Amino acid sequence: METAGISVSRYGIVVILLWISLLKFTPDETAGIRPLVRTQPAYVMVVALLCSALGNGDRHTKGIALDDRCEAYWGAMNLTNRCVRTKCSDRVDLWRCENTRFLGDWIIVDVRRDWSDDRSLAYALLRITLGLNIFMHGTSRVIGGIGTFASGMIKMFHNTALPPAVVGQFGYALPWFEAAIGLLLIIGLRTREALVAGAVLMLALTFGTALRQDWDVAGLQLLYSVVYAALIAGLRYNHLSVDQKFAPRNRG
Repeated sequence: METAGISVSRYGIVVILLWISLLKFTPDETAGIRPLVRTQPAYVMVVALLCSALGNGDRHTKGIALDDRCEAYWGAMNLTNRCVRTKCSDRVDLWRCENTRFLGDWIIVDVRRDWSDDRSLAYALLRITLGLNIFMHGTSRVIGGIGTFASGMIKMFHNTALPPAVVGQFGYALPWFEAAIGLLLIIGLRTREALVAGAVLMLALTFGTALRQDWDVAGLQLLYSVVYAALIAGLRYNHLSVDQKFAPRNRG
């Protein structure tokens, strides 16, 4: 009898718990518990996993303009197709699903770190370092005397096929180009144009260095070219810049 009583009690508890759990899927029970769990981290994680499992991962832009900082996207939900993700600035995603199967209406907020984690910070440090390097190249030559620098370049290229007049004109212009490009990179203004101009300038310098067969300097210029190429390829991380500050907002 004692064993039978324990078994009946155990299975009775199981039946009660199952019944209570099934009741949670009814509209009235869902409305009652929603305020208690909506802001709980565990609930947010479960909902995010369920939303990912129900959808196929394919999303497309609907072009809905909410305000100056927000763009709306539809999340692909095969069973309901009623999930909306609102991307507010670069930090906050707001997910809202209406009448989804088993879940009812729910909202979660996904807050991310600024500047796409630390990649934008790393990009800014590399950009500023390159800009400072190039800027100091130009300004030191201007302070030291552009005429002296141009004369030195003419002597450097006297055994090459380049005419002295062309070398001299390039020598007078080079410090100003370097100072301007370096300053633009330091503050992040017209960053893409400055990087492309710097890469083209490095191409011209490499051509002259190859004519003189100074391969040690040519190798150093190749390193500069690699940095320019890396910064151009990573422009999407150029968040800490004047360009980003005054970038036009997309509107639907």
